[in-house]
Amino acid sequence: MKRILAAILTLALVFAVFPAASARAEDFSVSEDNIETQAFCVALAAQLNDYYGGEPDPLLLWDAAGWYAAREYRINGTRLISDSAIRDFLASIGYTGYPVLPEAWESYGIVIPVTGAGNSHYYDFQQHKTMFDAMIGITSEISTSIKGPHTVESAVTIHYPDHQFTIPFRLTFNENTDTSSAFRCKLNELERLPSPVHMDETLNFTWEQLREENRLTNIMKWCPSVRFTNPGYNDDSVSWLFLDGDSVVFSIPYGENISGTYRNYSFDTFAFPDGKVRASIGAVSDDPEGSAYHETLLLDYLENVVDVQVSHEEDGLLWLNCWYAYGTMQQIAIDPGTLFIRQVSYQYSPDYEASVTVFDYNNPAPEYAILSGWKKSLRTVSAVWEDYDEESGTFSYRTQTLEIPGDWEYLPYAARWGEYTPYLDARYTQSYSYPGDNIDYTIFLTAAKG
Repeated sequence: MKRILAAILTLALVFAVFPAASARAEDFSVSEDNIETQAFCVALAAQLNDYYGGEPDPLLLWDAAGWYAAREYRINGTRLISDSAIRDFLASIGYTGYPVLPEAWESYGIVIPVTGAGNSHYYDFQQHKTMFDAMIGITSEISTSIKGPHTVESAVTIHYPDHQFTIPFRLTFNENTDTSSAFRCKLNELERLPSPVHMDETLNFTWEQLREENRLTNIMKWCPSVRFTNPGYNDDSVSWLFLDGDSVVFSIPYGENISGTYRNYSFDTFAFPDGKVRASIGAVSDDPEGSAYHETLLLDYLENVVDVQVSHEEDGLLWLNCWYAYGTMQQIAIDPGTLFIRQVSYQYSPDYEASVTVFDYNNPAPEYAILSGWKKSLRTVSAVWEDYDEESGTFSYRTQTLEIPGDWEYLPYAARWGEYTPYLDARYTQSYSYPGDNIDYTIFLTAAKG
Protein backbone atom coordinates (compact mmCIF):
# COMPACT_ATOMS: atom_id res chain seq x y z
CA MET A 1 0.00 0.00 0.00
CA LYS A 2 2.78 2.43 0.92
CA ARG A 3 4.56 1.75 -2.35
CA ILE A 4 1.42 2.45 -4.38
CA LEU A 5 0.74 5.66 -2.48
CA ALA A 6 4.35 6.76 -2.88
CA ALA A 7 4.31 5.93 -6.57
CA ILE A 8 1.07 7.84 -7.14
CA LEU A 9 2.35 10.84 -5.21
CA THR A 10 5.86 10.98 -6.70
CA LEU A 11 5.83 9.70 -10.27
CA ALA A 12 5.24 12.24 -13.01
CA LEU A 13 3.74 11.06 -16.27
CA VAL A 14 2.28 12.68 -19.36
CA PHE A 15 -0.52 10.50 -20.70
CA ALA A 16 -1.42 10.13 -24.34
CA VAL A 17 -5.09 10.38 -25.24
CA PHE A 18 -6.47 7.33 -26.98
CA PRO A 19 -9.49 7.00 -29.25
CA ALA A 20 -12.51 5.07 -28.09
CA ALA A 21 -12.91 1.38 -28.80
CA SER A 22 -14.04 0.55 -32.30
CA ALA A 23 -17.09 -1.44 -33.28
CA ARG A 24 -16.87 -5.18 -33.01
CA ALA A 25 -15.55 -7.05 -36.02
CA GLU A 26 -16.67 -10.50 -37.01
CA ASP A 27 -13.17 -11.99 -36.85
CA PHE A 28 -11.29 -11.35 -33.62
CA SER A 29 -7.92 -9.66 -33.83
CA VAL A 30 -6.55 -6.98 -31.57
CA SER A 31 -6.13 -3.56 -33.12
CA GLU A 32 -4.88 -0.27 -31.74
CA ASP A 33 -8.32 1.17 -31.25
CA ASN A 34 -9.79 -1.76 -29.28
CA ILE A 35 -7.01 -2.52 -26.79
CA GLU A 36 -5.35 0.84 -26.15
CA THR A 37 -7.40 1.67 -23.07
CA GLN A 38 -6.84 -1.69 -21.37
CA ALA A 39 -3.18 -2.01 -22.40
CA PHE A 40 -2.42 1.53 -21.24
CA CYS A 41 -4.12 1.20 -17.86
CA VAL A 42 -2.86 -2.31 -17.08
CA ALA A 43 0.75 -1.55 -18.10
CA LEU A 44 0.79 1.63 -16.02
CA ALA A 45 -0.67 -0.16 -12.99
CA ALA A 46 1.77 -3.03 -13.43
CA GLN A 47 4.71 -0.60 -13.43
CA LEU A 48 3.44 1.32 -10.41
CA ASN A 49 2.79 -1.89 -8.48
CA ASP A 50 6.22 -3.27 -9.33
CA TYR A 51 4.71 -6.33 -11.03
CA TYR A 52 7.15 -9.11 -11.92
CA GLY A 53 4.98 -12.07 -12.83
CA GLY A 54 2.18 -14.40 -11.89
CA GLU A 55 -1.51 -13.73 -11.66
CA PRO A 56 -2.15 -9.98 -11.26
CA ASP A 57 -3.56 -9.39 -7.79
CA PRO A 58 -6.79 -7.45 -7.15
CA LEU A 59 -4.81 -4.42 -5.96
CA LEU A 60 -3.08 -4.09 -9.33
CA LEU A 61 -6.37 -4.53 -11.21
CA TRP A 62 -8.10 -1.91 -9.08
CA ASP A 63 -5.19 0.47 -9.70
CA ALA A 64 -5.72 -0.10 -13.44
CA ALA A 65 -9.39 0.72 -12.91
CA GLY A 66 -8.36 3.97 -11.25
CA TRP A 67 -6.31 4.97 -14.28
CA TYR A 68 -9.25 4.01 -16.49
CA ALA A 69 -11.48 6.36 -14.49
CA ALA A 70 -8.84 9.12 -14.70
CA ARG A 71 -8.58 8.65 -18.46
CA GLU A 72 -12.36 8.90 -18.82
CA TYR A 73 -12.26 12.11 -16.79
CA ARG A 74 -9.47 13.53 -18.96
CA ILE A 75 -11.09 12.64 -22.29
CA ASN A 76 -14.81 12.88 -21.60
CA GLY A 77 -15.02 14.96 -18.41
CA THR A 78 -16.65 12.06 -16.55
CA ARG A 79 -16.22 13.10 -12.90
CA LEU A 80 -17.92 10.04 -11.42
CA ILE A 81 -17.71 6.63 -13.00
CA SER A 82 -20.51 4.17 -12.43
CA ASP A 83 -20.14 0.97 -10.49
CA SER A 84 -21.29 -1.00 -13.54
CA ALA A 85 -18.62 0.64 -15.76
CA ILE A 86 -15.89 -0.21 -13.25
CA ARG A 87 -17.13 -3.80 -12.95
CA ASP A 88 -17.18 -4.09 -16.75
CA PHE A 89 -13.63 -2.78 -17.02
CA LEU A 90 -12.33 -5.00 -14.19
CA ALA A 91 -13.95 -8.05 -15.78
CA SER A 92 -12.28 -7.20 -19.10
CA ILE A 93 -8.82 -7.25 -17.48
CA GLY A 94 -9.31 -10.50 -15.60
CA TYR A 95 -10.93 -9.63 -12.27
CA THR A 96 -12.98 -12.62 -11.16
CA GLY A 97 -15.92 -12.44 -8.78
CA TYR A 98 -17.64 -9.35 -7.47
CA PRO A 99 -15.18 -6.46 -7.14
CA VAL A 100 -14.42 -5.39 -3.59
CA LEU A 101 -12.54 -2.15 -2.96
CA PRO A 102 -9.00 -2.69 -1.63
CA GLU A 103 -8.69 -2.29 2.12
CA ALA A 104 -7.98 1.29 3.25
CA TRP A 105 -8.41 2.84 -0.23
CA GLU A 106 -11.47 4.71 0.97
CA SER A 107 -9.84 5.91 4.22
CA TYR A 108 -6.72 7.02 2.31
CA GLY A 109 -8.89 9.04 -0.07
CA ILE A 110 -7.73 7.09 -3.14
CA VAL A 111 -11.36 6.48 -4.10
CA ILE A 112 -14.65 7.76 -2.74
CA PRO A 113 -17.84 5.72 -3.24
CA VAL A 114 -20.80 7.94 -4.11
CA THR A 115 -24.50 7.05 -3.98
CA GLY A 116 -26.61 8.75 -6.63
CA ALA A 117 -30.29 9.05 -7.40
CA GLY A 118 -32.27 5.85 -7.21
CA ASN A 119 -29.57 4.26 -5.04
CA SER A 120 -27.19 4.13 -8.02
CA HIS A 121 -23.51 3.71 -7.16
CA TYR A 122 -20.48 5.58 -8.49
CA TYR A 123 -16.78 5.96 -7.75
CA ASP A 124 -14.70 9.12 -7.58
CA PHE A 125 -11.02 8.19 -8.06
CA GLN A 126 -9.68 11.45 -6.68
CA GLN A 127 -6.02 10.47 -6.33
CA HIS A 128 -5.77 9.13 -9.88
CA LYS A 129 -7.60 12.14 -11.37
CA THR A 130 -5.45 14.58 -9.42
CA MET A 131 -2.28 12.95 -10.67
CA PHE A 132 -3.44 13.26 -14.28
CA ASP A 133 -3.34 17.03 -13.83
CA ALA A 134 -0.35 17.20 -11.46
CA MET A 135 1.94 15.15 -13.71
CA ILE A 136 2.02 17.57 -16.63
CA GLY A 137 5.49 19.01 -17.13
CA ILE A 138 7.73 15.94 -16.66
CA THR A 139 7.71 13.64 -19.64
CA SER A 140 6.59 10.05 -19.56
CA GLU A 141 5.63 7.72 -22.37
CA ILE A 142 3.52 4.61 -22.75
CA SER A 143 3.87 2.96 -26.13
CA THR A 144 1.79 0.04 -27.41
CA SER A 145 2.61 -2.13 -30.40
CA ILE A 146 0.75 -5.11 -31.82
CA LYS A 147 2.80 -8.32 -32.00
CA GLY A 148 0.14 -10.77 -33.21
CA PRO A 149 -3.60 -11.38 -33.51
CA HIS A 150 -3.90 -11.71 -29.71
CA THR A 151 -0.72 -10.06 -28.43
CA VAL A 152 0.44 -6.53 -27.75
CA GLU A 153 3.48 -5.12 -25.98
CA SER A 154 3.25 -1.98 -23.88
CA ALA A 155 6.32 -0.18 -22.58
CA VAL A 156 6.28 2.41 -19.80
CA THR A 157 9.19 4.85 -20.13
CA ILE A 158 9.71 7.41 -17.40
CA HIS A 159 12.16 10.29 -17.72
CA TYR A 160 13.57 11.84 -14.58
CA PRO A 161 15.92 14.84 -14.64
CA ASP A 162 18.91 12.59 -13.90
CA HIS A 163 17.84 9.17 -15.13
CA GLN A 164 15.23 7.25 -17.08
CA PHE A 165 13.91 3.73 -17.34
CA THR A 166 11.65 1.58 -19.50
CA ILE A 167 9.50 -1.30 -18.24
CA PRO A 168 8.05 -3.48 -21.03
CA PHE A 169 5.03 -5.77 -20.68
CA ARG A 170 3.40 -8.33 -22.95
CA LEU A 171 -0.40 -8.58 -22.84
CA THR A 172 -2.36 -11.39 -24.44
CA PHE A 173 -6.04 -10.85 -25.22
CA ASN A 174 -8.91 -13.11 -26.17
CA GLU A 175 -12.25 -12.06 -27.56
CA ASN A 176 -14.64 -10.97 -24.82
CA THR A 177 -17.58 -13.37 -24.83
CA ASP A 178 -19.69 -10.89 -22.85
CA THR A 179 -21.52 -9.21 -25.72
CA SER A 180 -22.89 -6.52 -23.38
CA SER A 181 -19.40 -5.34 -22.45
CA ALA A 182 -18.00 -2.07 -23.74
CA PHE A 183 -14.71 -3.91 -24.33
CA ARG A 184 -14.27 -6.22 -27.26
CA CYS A 185 -11.08 -7.77 -25.82
CA LYS A 186 -10.49 -9.56 -22.53
CA LEU A 187 -7.06 -9.76 -20.97
CA ASN A 188 -5.87 -13.35 -20.80
CA GLU A 189 -2.26 -13.00 -19.63
CA LEU A 190 0.10 -10.31 -18.39
CA GLU A 191 3.86 -10.80 -18.55
CA ARG A 192 6.70 -8.51 -17.56
CA LEU A 193 9.51 -8.62 -20.10
CA PRO A 194 13.20 -8.16 -19.29
CA SER A 195 13.85 -4.48 -18.75
CA PRO A 196 16.57 -2.89 -20.83
CA VAL A 197 19.06 -1.21 -18.52
CA HIS A 198 19.79 2.37 -19.54
CA MET A 199 23.54 2.92 -19.06
CA ASP A 200 25.52 6.12 -18.64
CA GLU A 201 27.11 6.79 -22.05
CA THR A 202 30.52 7.39 -20.46
CA LEU A 203 30.79 3.80 -19.21
CA ASN A 204 32.99 1.45 -21.23
CA PHE A 205 31.20 -1.73 -20.16
CA THR A 206 27.66 -3.08 -20.44
CA TRP A 207 25.32 -4.13 -17.65
CA GLU A 208 25.60 -7.71 -18.89
CA GLN A 209 29.39 -7.56 -18.52
CA LEU A 210 29.07 -6.24 -14.97
CA ARG A 211 26.72 -9.07 -14.04
CA GLU A 212 28.89 -11.70 -15.69
CA GLU A 213 32.05 -10.60 -13.88
CA ASN A 214 30.25 -10.80 -10.54
CA ARG A 215 29.18 -14.40 -10.98
CA LEU A 216 30.84 -16.44 -8.28
CA THR A 217 32.58 -18.80 -10.72
CA ASN A 218 34.27 -15.81 -12.36
CA ILE A 219 35.23 -14.21 -9.06
CA MET A 220 36.74 -17.39 -7.68
CA LYS A 221 38.99 -17.82 -10.68
CA TRP A 222 40.96 -14.98 -9.09
CA CYS A 223 39.78 -14.76 -5.48
CA PRO A 224 39.17 -17.83 -3.29
CA SER A 225 37.11 -15.86 -0.77
CA VAL A 226 34.62 -13.00 -0.51
CA ARG A 227 33.85 -11.36 2.84
CA PHE A 228 30.64 -9.34 3.31
CA THR A 229 30.65 -6.79 6.12
CA ASN A 230 27.76 -4.59 7.27
CA PRO A 231 29.41 -1.78 9.24
CA GLY A 232 27.41 -0.62 12.23
CA TYR A 233 24.84 -3.41 11.96
CA ASN A 234 24.66 -6.10 14.62
CA ASP A 235 28.27 -5.58 15.76
CA ASP A 236 29.54 -5.22 12.20
CA SER A 237 28.01 -8.50 11.02
CA VAL A 238 30.18 -10.55 8.68
CA SER A 239 29.38 -13.32 6.23
CA TRP A 240 31.66 -15.31 3.96
CA LEU A 241 31.83 -17.04 0.62
CA PHE A 242 34.87 -19.26 0.16
CA LEU A 243 36.06 -22.50 -1.38
CA ASP A 244 36.46 -25.61 0.74
CA GLY A 245 38.03 -28.05 -1.66
CA ASP A 246 35.84 -27.95 -4.74
CA SER A 247 32.71 -26.83 -2.88
CA VAL A 248 31.56 -23.35 -1.91
CA VAL A 249 30.76 -22.40 1.68
CA PHE A 250 28.44 -19.54 2.52
CA SER A 251 28.62 -18.86 6.25
CA ILE A 252 27.35 -16.38 8.81
CA PRO A 253 29.20 -16.66 12.13
CA TYR A 254 27.41 -15.72 15.37
CA GLY A 255 30.08 -15.77 18.06
CA GLU A 256 30.87 -19.44 18.56
CA ASN A 257 27.92 -20.53 16.42
CA ILE A 258 27.46 -20.55 12.67
CA SER A 259 24.80 -20.91 10.01
CA GLY A 260 25.27 -21.25 6.28
CA THR A 261 25.07 -23.47 3.24
CA TYR A 262 27.41 -26.17 2.00
CA ARG A 263 27.01 -28.98 -0.55
CA ASN A 264 23.33 -28.14 -1.00
CA TYR A 265 22.68 -28.32 2.75
CA SER A 266 21.65 -25.41 4.88
CA PHE A 267 23.13 -25.91 8.33
CA ASP A 268 23.30 -24.19 11.70
CA THR A 269 24.54 -24.73 15.23
CA PHE A 270 23.10 -21.72 17.03
CA ALA A 271 20.18 -21.87 19.46
CA PHE A 272 20.93 -25.50 20.34
CA PRO A 273 22.60 -26.03 23.73
CA ASP A 274 24.31 -29.27 22.64
CA GLY A 275 26.16 -27.51 19.79
CA LYS A 276 25.02 -30.20 17.35
CA VAL A 277 25.01 -29.27 13.66
CA ARG A 278 21.47 -29.40 12.31
CA ALA A 279 21.25 -29.75 8.53
CA SER A 280 18.42 -29.45 6.05
CA ILE A 281 18.68 -30.44 2.40
CA GLY A 282 16.68 -29.04 -0.47
CA ALA A 283 16.47 -25.56 1.00
CA VAL A 284 19.28 -24.33 -1.25
CA SER A 285 18.93 -25.82 -4.74
CA ASP A 286 18.71 -29.10 -6.62
CA ASP A 287 22.39 -28.86 -7.50
CA PRO A 288 24.26 -31.43 -5.36
CA GLU A 289 27.09 -28.94 -4.81
CA GLY A 290 24.77 -26.02 -4.14
CA SER A 291 26.61 -23.95 -6.72
CA ALA A 292 23.45 -22.74 -8.45
CA TYR A 293 22.51 -20.91 -5.26
CA HIS A 294 25.95 -19.50 -4.53
CA GLU A 295 26.60 -18.53 -8.14
CA THR A 296 24.24 -15.56 -8.06
CA LEU A 297 24.57 -14.33 -4.47
CA LEU A 298 26.37 -11.15 -5.51
CA LEU A 299 24.03 -10.70 -8.47
CA ASP A 300 21.18 -10.14 -6.02
CA TYR A 301 22.59 -6.65 -5.55
CA LEU A 302 22.17 -6.01 -9.29
CA GLU A 303 18.60 -7.26 -9.66
CA ASN A 304 15.80 -5.05 -10.98
CA VAL A 305 18.05 -2.11 -11.83
CA VAL A 306 16.74 -0.08 -14.77
CA ASP A 307 19.08 2.90 -15.02
CA VAL A 308 22.79 3.35 -14.22
CA GLN A 309 24.56 6.70 -13.98
CA VAL A 310 28.11 7.54 -12.91
CA SER A 311 28.20 9.26 -9.53
CA HIS A 312 31.91 9.85 -8.82
CA GLU A 313 35.33 8.23 -8.44
CA GLU A 314 36.94 7.91 -5.03
CA ASP A 315 39.88 5.90 -3.65
CA GLY A 316 40.27 4.03 -6.93
CA LEU A 317 36.62 2.94 -7.01
CA LEU A 318 33.92 3.92 -9.49
CA TRP A 319 30.61 4.79 -7.82
CA LEU A 320 27.40 4.18 -9.76
CA ASN A 321 23.88 5.40 -9.05
CA CYS A 322 21.66 2.41 -9.79
CA TRP A 323 17.95 3.20 -10.01
CA TYR A 324 15.07 0.80 -9.52
CA ALA A 325 11.80 0.92 -11.42
CA TYR A 326 9.86 2.12 -8.39
CA GLY A 327 12.02 5.25 -8.04
CA THR A 328 14.51 4.31 -5.32
CA MET A 329 18.25 4.20 -5.84
CA GLN A 330 21.26 2.42 -4.42
CA GLN A 331 24.91 3.28 -4.92
CA ILE A 332 27.34 0.57 -5.99
CA ALA A 333 31.10 0.99 -5.93
CA ILE A 334 33.03 -1.24 -8.32
CA ASP A 335 36.68 -1.87 -9.09
CA PRO A 336 36.98 -0.37 -12.61
CA GLY A 337 39.62 -2.94 -13.53
CA THR A 338 37.90 -6.19 -12.48
CA LEU A 339 34.30 -4.84 -12.29
CA PHE A 340 33.97 -6.64 -8.93
CA ILE A 341 31.46 -5.07 -6.54
CA ARG A 342 33.27 -3.46 -3.60
CA GLN A 343 30.50 -1.64 -1.74
CA VAL A 344 26.73 -1.23 -1.85
CA SER A 345 24.86 1.58 -0.11
CA TYR A 346 21.07 1.62 -0.09
CA GLN A 347 18.80 4.17 1.59
CA TYR A 348 15.08 3.50 1.44
CA SER A 349 14.25 7.12 2.25
CA PRO A 350 15.89 10.18 3.88
CA ASP A 351 14.22 9.13 7.14
CA TYR A 352 16.21 5.90 7.26
CA GLU A 353 19.91 5.33 7.78
CA ALA A 354 21.66 3.90 4.74
CA SER A 355 22.35 0.17 4.72
CA VAL A 356 25.96 -0.47 3.71
CA THR A 357 27.62 -3.71 2.63
CA VAL A 358 31.37 -3.85 2.01
CA PHE A 359 32.98 -6.64 -0.02
CA ASP A 360 36.60 -7.71 0.51
CA TYR A 361 38.39 -10.28 -1.58
CA ASN A 362 41.28 -12.67 -0.95
CA ASN A 363 41.14 -12.50 2.83
CA PRO A 364 42.18 -15.70 4.67
CA ALA A 365 38.98 -17.72 4.91
CA PRO A 366 37.80 -18.97 8.31
CA GLU A 367 38.32 -22.60 9.24
CA TYR A 368 35.30 -24.42 10.63
CA ALA A 369 35.79 -27.66 12.51
CA ILE A 370 32.18 -28.61 11.78
CA LEU A 371 33.06 -29.04 8.08
CA SER A 372 35.89 -31.49 8.75
CA GLY A 373 33.49 -34.43 8.85
CA TRP A 374 32.96 -34.11 5.11
CA LYS A 375 36.53 -35.29 4.60
CA LYS A 376 35.84 -38.53 6.51
CA SER A 377 33.50 -41.45 5.85
CA LEU A 378 29.91 -40.27 5.56
CA ARG A 379 26.86 -41.96 6.99
CA THR A 380 23.47 -42.55 5.37
CA VAL A 381 20.32 -40.95 6.69
CA SER A 382 16.95 -41.70 5.09
CA ALA A 383 13.86 -39.54 5.42
CA VAL A 384 10.41 -40.93 4.59
CA TRP A 385 7.84 -38.17 4.08
CA GLU A 386 4.11 -38.82 4.37
CA ASP A 387 1.76 -36.35 2.67
CA TYR A 388 -2.02 -36.26 2.78
CA ASP A 389 -4.19 -35.01 -0.07
CA GLU A 390 -7.39 -33.62 1.45
CA GLU A 391 -9.19 -33.50 -1.90
CA SER A 392 -8.68 -37.18 -2.72
CA GLY A 393 -8.36 -38.41 0.87
CA THR A 394 -5.21 -40.36 0.03
CA PHE A 395 -1.69 -40.57 1.43
CA SER A 396 1.47 -40.44 -0.63
CA TYR A 397 5.07 -41.16 0.34
CA ARG A 398 8.46 -39.97 -0.81
CA THR A 399 11.91 -40.98 0.38
CA GLN A 400 15.15 -39.00 0.58
CA THR A 401 18.47 -40.76 1.01
CA LEU A 402 21.22 -38.47 2.23
CA GLU A 403 24.91 -38.79 3.01
CA ILE A 404 26.18 -36.50 5.75
CA PRO A 405 29.06 -36.45 8.27
CA GLY A 406 28.77 -38.77 11.25
CA ASP A 407 28.43 -35.88 13.70
CA TRP A 408 25.77 -33.96 11.72
CA GLU A 409 22.08 -34.39 12.47
CA TYR A 410 19.61 -34.23 9.61
CA LEU A 411 16.53 -32.43 10.90
CA PRO A 412 14.63 -30.59 8.14
CA TYR A 413 13.22 -27.14 8.75
CA ALA A 414 9.72 -28.49 8.11
CA ALA A 415 10.11 -30.62 11.24
CA ARG A 416 11.62 -27.83 13.30
CA TRP A 417 8.86 -25.40 12.36
CA GLY A 418 6.05 -27.86 13.05
CA GLU A 419 4.88 -28.44 9.50
CA TYR A 420 5.83 -32.12 9.85
CA THR A 421 6.28 -34.23 12.96
CA PRO A 422 9.36 -36.54 13.00
CA TYR A 423 9.28 -40.10 14.33
CA LEU A 424 11.71 -43.01 14.45
CA ASP A 425 9.22 -45.67 13.30
CA ALA A 426 6.81 -46.03 10.39
CA ARG A 427 3.78 -46.28 12.70
CA TYR A 428 4.52 -42.89 14.24
CA THR A 429 4.62 -44.21 17.81
CA GLN A 430 8.26 -43.50 18.72
CA SER A 431 8.86 -39.76 18.99
CA TYR A 432 12.01 -38.52 17.37
CA SER A 433 15.19 -37.99 19.33
CA TYR A 434 18.68 -37.83 17.91
CA PRO A 435 19.84 -41.46 17.34
CA GLY A 436 23.55 -40.65 17.86
CA ASP A 437 26.76 -40.10 15.94
CA ASN A 438 28.31 -42.32 13.26
CA ILE A 439 25.29 -44.59 12.68
CA ASP A 440 22.88 -44.85 9.76
CA TYR A 441 19.23 -44.18 10.61
CA THR A 442 15.80 -43.42 9.15
CA ILE A 443 13.32 -40.77 10.21
CA PHE A 444 9.63 -40.72 9.33
CA LEU A 445 7.88 -37.40 8.86
CA THR A 446 4.14 -36.88 8.74
CA ALA A 447 1.97 -33.81 8.40
CA ALA A 448 -1.05 -35.72 9.70
CA LYS A 449 0.04 -36.02 13.34
CA GLY A 450 1.80 -33.87 15.87
